[in-house]
Amino acid sequence: MLTKIKERINEAVTLTKGRLAHWDVNNEALHDDFYERKTGNVDITMDIFRDMNLKDPSVKLFLNDFAIFNKGVYTTAMMNQAKSFVDSQVPIHGVGVQSHFASTEIDMTQLKYRLDKVAEAGPPIWVTEFSIRGTNNTEKAVAMDEAMTMYFSHEKVAGIIIWGFWGPSIQWPDDTLTTDTIPIVLNEAGEKYVELVNDKWRTNWSGKLKTYKNQRFFKGDYCIKVKKSGVTLKTINFSLLKDRKLKLKIKGTTDSPKVTVRLSK
Repeated sequence: MLTKIKERINEAVTLTKGRLAHWDVNNEALHDDFYERKTGNVDITMDIFRDMNLKDPSVKLFLNDFAIFNKGVYTTAMMNQAKSFVDSQVPIHGVGVQSHFASTEIDMTQLKYRLDKVAEAGPPIWVTEFSIRGTNNTEKAVAMDEAMTMYFSHEKVAGIIIWGFWGPSIQWPDDTLTTDTIPIVLNEAGEKYVELVNDKWRTNWSGKLKTYKNQRFFKGDYCIKVKKSGVTLKTINFSLLKDRKLKLKIKGTTDSPKVTVRLSK
């Protein structure tokens, strides 16, 4: 079994090195102990993480499991598992929490408590399979708004991945964010998702430089266009990945503008 594990790691890294950001190393390890039983090593998953990190140090390694926010026993188990990895100095870069909700009735107080509990382990959290089941799309939209806002606002949550989109192509059709027709049309829950991601959580600002005041922006990719009389003099693209101060300097003439953007460390 140990030989097969090493062969699999070598095979996977050979195929994907330089092409991936994240690895779900041993999926849903809380719910199965296959490798532990077959090898007799209770720390085998930790060893797999170490081997993966040696083979490709550029990829961030994750634990990932289900029912973490649905049952308190798994909330505590995930927190303890992630903390044991941190305490053992195992290279762990994130905790994946699948976050499937079986109905639109989500207890937000309980969700916040369990989210905070997992966060105690230390690594960033990714919501890896977010879905809400329900046939009432109005109620689903409200639940989508509340749960996604909870995740987005939490300092430990680094990302949210939607599990299902178009009903006929997903495992649980009632999770759908669209109609079942072609062409595909967003239902109310899908419209809420687009509103949050493409509007409410994006920064769009324009104004005259003389009246510019300090602004706070969401993290992400940005494009700054400096214009004079409607004509674009300069376009600058950059990424804002953490809290930083931005300084925009403009010199020169209309024909030869010198525009620079500096981000503090």
